[in-house]
Amino acid sequence: MTPRRLRSLLALALALAGLAAALAGFSSAGPIGLVAGLLLVAGSRVWAAINVVDDIDDYITLTTEERLRTGWFAFWGISADESIEDRHLIAKSAAQHSTQLQNTARKFLDETLKDQTEAIVNGSFQVDVEPIQVATYEWTAQNPKYKTIKRPRINDHNDTIDARSGVTKDTPGAVLGTSADDKDILWFIGGGNDTIQGVKKKPNGFYYAAGHKSLNGGEKADEFIFEGAADLLKTGTQETLISQLQGDAGNDTLKLAGHFPETNEDRYGFRVDLHQGEMSLLVKPPTPKEQAYRLHSHLHSIENVETLAGATNEVI
Repeated sequence: MTPRRLRSLLALALALAGLAAALAGFSSAGPIGLVAGLLLVAGSRVWAAINVVDDIDDYITLTTEERLRTGWFAFWGISADESIEDRHLIAKSAAQHSTQLQNTARKFLDETLKDQTEAIVNGSFQVDVEPIQVATYEWTAQNPKYKTIKRPRINDHNDTIDARSGVTKDTPGAVLGTSADDKDILWFIGGGNDTIQGVKKKPNGFYYAAGHKSLNGGEKADEFIFEGAADLLKTGTQETLISQLQGDAGNDTLKLAGHFPETNEDRYGFRVDLHQGEMSLLVKPPTPKEQAYRLHSHLHSIENVETLAGATNEVI
């Protein structure tokens, strides 16, 4: 419980205690009893309004006018202004998602990956609000009824991080485990347009999805895990910039993660040319006798590749 909410609770408790003491002197019902009952109802509504305002105030800063207006609306059972509700939803969802990422990373570092991983770095994100329609309790097949509600949407954001000297507590998105020379660094950067300089003296594992990427490994064995490979074949891409994957020294690997069991005649697989340093999409050719490619990434100093399950793959 926050100090602000505790103060609110104490103030309400004192008010109700005074009211209860006054009611103790009433010997019969009647107009006075009716007034007392109304006061009790009003007290409960005040407490509900305090809770509403305090919950919002835990995540966003309200002006004095917004606080009074929101409390007044809550007293009468009316929702806060839409702009306040949106700001609250975004801030609360961002805080909850950030906590979830940190807790998940901490659990990995303390349990599953404690002997192999030194740090986990989560990519940044942003939250926006999207309206959706949901069926109401009055919905029937003959007379469908819907209402519009808002829900938060998490979007991966752009990151630029230089960690060549190491990941520290000041590295954005970093959760630290115990240090050891042979432990790796895991980067969960998701989508967005990202430029990451990995740790020079440690193995780096880059987990990435859609967007333009410039990812640089170090002197150890790095892994580039393209988690968006299957989605790319399903939906295509509007990216015009070619991603850059730099393995540097070490025995480095590109992994096309996921499974693609579907048939897509426009995009059906990947062609990885380790000699030319290129990864391309296999796309629908102009004629049946031709093969068509769409360049996706330049590969530098990458020696190994794991192909996408279920897709058509060429490795040369």
